[in-house]
Amino acid sequence: MYKRQGLNVYKKRRADELAKFGYVAMAVYSYSNGRKADNLQDAGALATPFYTNMPMTKEYFDRALKVLKNSAKAESNNVAAVGYYF
Repeated sequence: MYKRQGLNVYKKRRADELAKFGYVAMAVYSYSNGRKADNLQDAGALATPFYTNMPMTKEYFDRALKVLKNSAKAESNNVAAVGYYF
């Protein structure tokens, strides 16, 4: 199994660590419909639309940002991002 892909243990742990510092943390899985890659070739195929269709990529992350900003615990004007993308 290709272990570096997707929302893995490391990324979840980093979100948990941010939460311990008092931040509202959200880990976003980048591939839609829960698809996962088992190897580098499949990971590349899943990632390609995000590189080649910037409007789609922006829309995807804008939706995630909206979820975060609408959280009762989040300060909607005080948001930052940490990226572990692809």
